[in-house]
Amino acid sequence: MSGSGPVRTLVDAYGYPVSPAFTIPLSATGVVKASAGRLGSVLVTTVTSAAITIYDNPSAASGTILCVIPASSAAGFRVVVDLPVTTGIYASFAGTGAVAIGYS
Repeated sequence: MSGSGPVRTLVDAYGYPVSPAFTIPLSATGVVKASAGRLGSVLVTTVTSAAITIYDNPSAASGTILCVIPASSAAGFRVVVDLPVTTGIYASFAGTGAVAIGYS
């Protein structure tokens, strides 16, 4: 065979699975993961009344923003983020709603 195609691995360069290994349901501001890893996806499970912001931070709503779920997102709205996280994952809810966050 001449040349080779891209190779998809099961882990990223830091050793974290590229597919979410865990899922956590959230309906209020809080810690998703308190250490480095990977943010896989965010699925809205209950319509959101305000934006939900996901940060690369182990304990507070500050730092690098990884994802923002817009206000009034309907149940079933899904965002594939697929980003490495250097310090942790923190979700900040400005209103009501619920999400399921996939991470590793």
